[in-house]
Amino acid sequence: LFELNGSIILIHNDKDTGRMLTSDCRKMGWASRSILQKILKDGEKIHATALWKPWASIKKIQLKEVDSTNSYLLERTEPNGTLVVAKNQIKGRGQRDNSWIHLQGGWCGSWMIDLNNSSPATIQAKAGLAIIETIASVCSLELPTFDLLSMTKFLKTDVCIKWPNDLLIENKKFGGILSEAKTQGDNTKCVVAIGCNLSGDNKKISKIIPNAASLKKLFDSEINNKKWEEILHASMASKFQKHEFFDTPSESEEIINWWLSMEPFCKNNIVEINSIEYNMSGVFPDGSAKLIPLENNIGTQIKCEESFNLKWKQKLFN
Repeated sequence: LFELNGSIILIHNDKDTGRMLTSDCRKMGWASRSILQKILKDGEKIHATALWKPWASIKKIQLKEVDSTNSYLLERTEPNGTLVVAKNQIKGRGQRDNSWIHLQGGWCGSWMIDLNNSSPATIQAKAGLAIIETIASVCSLELPTFDLLSMTKFLKTDVCIKWPNDLLIENKKFGGILSEAKTQGDNTKCVVAIGCNLSGDNKKISKIIPNAASLKKLFDSEINNKKWEEILHASMASKFQKHEFFDTPSESEEIINWWLSMEPFCKNNIVEINSIEYNMSGVFPDGSAKLIPLENNIGTQIKCEESFNLKWKQKLFN
């Protein structure tokens, strides 16, 4: 263990407690980032992981009620890392101007982040991974991004991501992500919103929103919104915060992990665009979807961006 100007560097292996260290630290509100990995001569893998308090000098903004946490931030001048949380959001938005209904037991918040030349899909990839890392930490599981084995273990919870911005549990939506940018002169600011149904009776939720659910079944005890917020804030900082000493995560690695988190859903569902059906076979480096026409599985793949009017359909046969 080393200390570096308020940051901590942990040296640990990938065995037993070493695999859980980053998850345990995240649960205590520490942002974390892998900065070095090395395989020793005896085959042991050693990790160097940086820890720090997320956006320590930036104040959170707590609101009782707001039209939209995204709109609130986009209309203000706040530093990167600013988090706005509302107990009630009356005009929450999703993709394509869809509404996000704030239910009892739900949590919603928005972060001001550095756009850093990232595509909207790449930003949503990082935010999606931040959510599943938060869930893993709450459930005392290894962070799914630790390695492939950890991701495989996590997906047994039946939590996965549906491209590009939906979070599912047992194929029902419990959360969503919306990233928006606004340009004024030479300055462009980006805001990322996350909404999640943390608790609440699933039967009541499905009556209000068909095919929706909460994470209540997954957690051993009802999650406290404040604790969820602390861990998620640390997870978002782990993905987005620029740090004086540590580079931001490799976007290529984040895209790979994002795809791994989507595979269970993509194996059982197809995409329909203008009455043509496709299998989703992966994601491109900019986060857009790789689609292959069902009628020609070895044919040319197409690049699908968020602007496409697509529909997801469950496969009749796997």
